[in-house]
Amino acid sequence: MAANQVSNVTDATIVAFIKEYTLARRKHEEAGGVVKQILKRAKSFGVNPSALTHGYKDAKREPDEIAAEIRDRIHYLSLRNLEIEVEAIFGFAAEPLPQKIEDDQQNFEANDNGYKAGMAGESADANPWPPGTMRHVSWSEGHIDGEAGRIMVLGEEGATADATRRKRKKEAPPKRRSGPTPRRAPPAAL
Repeated sequence: MAANQVSNVTDATIVAFIKEYTLARRKHEEAGGVVKQILKRAKSFGVNPSALTHGYKDAKREPDEIAAEIRDRIHYLSLRNLEIEVEAIFGFAAEPLPQKIEDDQQNFEANDNGYKAGMAGESADANPWPPGTMRHVSWSEGHIDGEAGRIMVLGEEGATADATRRKRKKEAPPKRRSGPTPRRAPPAAL
């Protein structure tokens, strides 16, 4: 809208959005405070908060990309005459987790993946785990939470419209060309 144009939005609509935005900001700020308290508590237990946050962010990246970044960081530190011994980094032997902790972690990851699928508007039928397993249940619970979050973000109508659009796109038959298929030239010799 140009600076000299007058909006035709009513004051009531603007006030409603101001309230909605303010409440959402409060929740966002509260969540940020909760995260800070978790990191502070983790530190008091001896957990490295920086490593904890990097681990969360890095879980979304490719392992090779993470390894290259760590390698480059160590290299750059050595260029600044801050030599780091490899033994100082890998001076521990990773012990396998007890089975209960391993199962809990895998169920948590299944729940998180279900949440992401629900937020993305994927169908509950996309659950990759066999029915009757705890991971199936965890994924489904996460999916329900993700769908609820999606509705909070897009609103009931927006979430429904987006899901309908995705379904139509998925069901649409592939487009066919009319006439003969053009032949491709063979690749040029190198």
